[in-house]
Amino acid sequence: MKKIKFADDLVSPIINEKKTVTVRVDSNISINDTLVAITQNYEKFAVLESTIIIEAPVSDSQRIIKLFDGNYPDTNMVEYLNEYYDDISENTIVDIIFFECIDH
Repeated sequence: MKKIKFADDLVSPIINEKKTVTVRVDSNISINDTLVAITQNYEKFAVLESTIIIEAPVSDSQRIIKLFDGNYPDTNMVEYLNEYYDDISENTIVDIIFFECIDH
């Protein structure tokens, strides 16, 4: 199983299915992958299954998330992703990963 790290404040929203999508750069995740969700301290808190994965430029990510009814904060994606990655621009290709929590 692949591991996927989330900020500690996202544990509850993921378990309660209020967060159902994540945006990553070069995720190496495929549809139907089983993912072990871990905290920033590497503690397992859930098991997820990826259901939809779309590669798109950052500029399209919020529109795609809304189109598929994903639960994700309405935020400036370039600024947000630059907190985790270097040199993100509107044209950076990202993986928009929709998931279901299958165990916690």
